[in-house]
Amino acid sequence: MKSIQKSKLFKGLLVVASVSVIITTGSAQVITKSPDQGAFWQPLHPNGGTYVYADSFVAPGNDTVVSLGTWLNTQTYDPTTAVTFQVWGSIFNNAVNGPDSGNLLATTTGITGMNGSLSFYSAPTTSSLILTSGDTYWFVATVVGAAGEGVFQVGGHTQNSEGITDNGTFWYSNDPLGKAFDGEAKTPEMAFQVNLAAVPEPETFSLVLGGLASLVAFCRKQS
Repeated sequence: MKSIQKSKLFKGLLVVASVSVIITTGSAQVITKSPDQGAFWQPLHPNGGTYVYADSFVAPGNDTVVSLGTWLNTQTYDPTTAVTFQVWGSIFNNAVNGPDSGNLLATTTGITGMNGSLSFYSAPTTSSLILTSGDTYWFVATVVGAAGEGVFQVGGHTQNSEGITDNGTFWYSNDPLGKAFDGEAKTPEMAFQVNLAAVPEPETFSLVLGGLASLVAFCRKQS
């Protein structure tokens, strides 16, 4: 009799565990725009030149940003110069009218030590708000406030390629504060990667809590 009870308990734990797996791994997505155009544009330089590059993408779901990355080509090596990756909102309520520097949604810490030919660099986010499915956001590489003499080109990506059709555009800022943008390029875009994690739906939480409550009740009944 006890073995039957243990079997039922084990099955109950498996149900709860399987639901938990769905929560944590169910809808993770990665947006990748590869550098199929090679190194492009004037470089990021913290002591004059371009301070911010931004490229748009459409959020595939109600997700948080786990990590951010892009491809950088080091033209002048300085191990102290930091490049920070961020996600910004769009001005005018998410219409595609350019990146909004006042609407920071996710950020990494500054990445240092880049050196060599065009290579991928990424970092986990230290904070992230929830992106809204279908809205337009901006991947940002910025050296605003950075020190040192590091100079970096970013990779270029062919617009609407590799299964991503979002008419993304590339914007740049020569403003030391990174707030005023000088223009945009329809194509190519900037290469980048955004790693997303889905936010569990409320009903999913309810399902888990209900399963746990049933398991507790079962255990009490058998004791």
